Amino acid sequence: MLEIEELLETFSSIDEPIIVEGKRDAVVIKELGVKSKIYQISGKKLESVVEEVVKDGWKKVLVLTDFDVEGRKIAATITKLLVADGVSVDFALRRRIRSMMGSFAKIEEMKFLVKIIKEDDAHGEIGSVHYKICDRVGVLRRWYSRKT
Repeated sequence: MLEIEELLETFSSIDEPIIVEGKRDAVVIKELGVKSKIYQISGKKLESVVEEVVKDGWKKVLVLTDFDVEGRKIAATITKLLVADGVSVDFALRRRIRSMMGSFAKIEEMKFLVKIIKEDDAHGEIGSVHYKICDRVGVLRRWYSRKT
């Protein structure tokens, strides 16, 4: 839990712009306390996003696309484009966030992860979101009650 708290502190102290895939990702990032500029890729060509970043004068950015196959491909492509235009990419924070997310692969799922941790800490009991994500009793009960 301390790592999550550190991660939240890190989000609130980010000064560089963040590039995310979609609108929901941007909303979650803002809810986590990010005050810096967020660029969305959704509906745009990657080249136009890079042009916006360069036009705004940024020298370093954080590419925070999803950690699934498609998200990693987008991150690799946009990183190449950014580096070609002289903008460096913060890989360390991306790796740190990935290690914190566990089995989650999408940025928008971070909202649930943080909500679980906050509910557990605040009330001393496991929140309902935790059951939706982690509790498999209902699934197992249905599985073992099946007739073969």
